[in-house]
Amino acid sequence: MFRSSFFAVLAAACGACSGLPGTDSGSLCDADAATAVARMVEAHGGRRAWQELETIHVEREHTFAGSEQPIRFNIHGQYPSHRIFQEWSAPAGTLAWDGERAWSSGWPLAEQLMPRYVAGIGFYLVNMPWLVERDARGIASLGCTGRLPGQEARTYLVVTADYEPDPIRKPAWFDGPRDRYDLFIDPETYRLSGVMQHWTYAGRLDSAGLPPSVTAISQLFVPDDFVDLNGLIVPGRYKAYTTNGDVAATGRFFDYDLARPVDDSSFSPDDSEPLDWDTSSSYMRRRE
Repeated sequence: MFRSSFFAVLAAACGACSGLPGTDSGSLCDADAATAVARMVEAHGGRRAWQELETIHVEREHTFAGSEQPIRFNIHGQYPSHRIFQEWSAPAGTLAWDGERAWSSGWPLAEQLMPRYVAGIGFYLVNMPWLVERDARGIASLGCTGRLPGQEARTYLVVTADYEPDPIRKPAWFDGPRDRYDLFIDPETYRLSGVMQHWTYAGRLDSAGLPPSVTAISQLFVPDDFVDLNGLIVPGRYKAYTTNGDVAATGRFFDYDLARPVDDSSFSPDDSEPLDWDTSSSYMRRRE
């Protein structure tokens, strides 16, 4: 069921593939990309508060369109290393990213979804405002040209961002040589109101059985509301849309905990257990 639901969403998603007080929305629409991103970071709690984090724990529930059975897992992340450990309850299993390697244990989706691809998706959506400011290789403002599904009368400032490819020391969601993230920033609140994600991770495209003509998976993430963690503003409930504007999935991040320690042993593979090592690379050439 999980596999068929996920691939149905991929097929739909790829159908079209080939605040700072005192500043009005007009000035943000005209702002350069760096200024817009800095204001976004402040609107989500500021750089210093994020830099002081040591760990994060969050539960995630995600239901694909057409499915009544959500996938459920929790995410444990460390700062500043950004090592990530996930415990899945539906379907059961674990997966980890130790900063250089990815693997899973007892996770039935390893071959289809690939641990290296999945490990960071939830983590980077939660941390996106700060990661863009700190790590983006290039950012550019497209002005207030963006619209989100169901909000066609409203425009958002769109800032595009990409990252320096690094297939060894970054999980797959930031190392694709042509990956791009389009940020939809509210020109009134400065909050990140949507992220259009363009993934070019070749290993994932191949594992999904997509034809060579498809060079990216694109999906729009839109928070429905936010959670205030003592000043840090992070997503709560959300929807994911295909490039055609159809709902691909609904979900939520909940039960955040910024004080729960992460056991270092979680990031050390247990040789006594059968492990599925993910050695795929985003530089893998697509099939001819």
